[in-house]
Amino acid sequence: MVGNSIEIADVWLKKVWEITGSSEDWPLKCQVKQGEVVNIRPVKWYNAERTTYKPFNSALEFLNAFDGNQRQWTRTERDAITSTWLRNVIKGYKTATGRDLT
Repeated sequence: MVGNSIEIADVWLKKVWEITGSSEDWPLKCQVKQGEVVNIRPVKWYNAERTTYKPFNSALEFLNAFDGNQRQWTRTERDAITSTWLRNVIKGYKTATGRDLT
């Protein structure tokens, strides 16, 4: 802050898949409280040398990990929606944007 002005020196604009990754316990790193998944957590995307788990390389990798979490979490692992979720998201993305998720 300088006088009455605020100066923003550095801004990082990232997509969610560029700051998230897997963890030891989950395909998509998340916070779990009392057996309940409550938040997706970021990995150290800003310093690849200081982390074991790297960020995803694409939106499709992120979606595959998200799908993996659904299949691993006991409340959704056998849900009928879980079995078709990934396929429906990929199809919906293509319909909405005209592009494949790659």
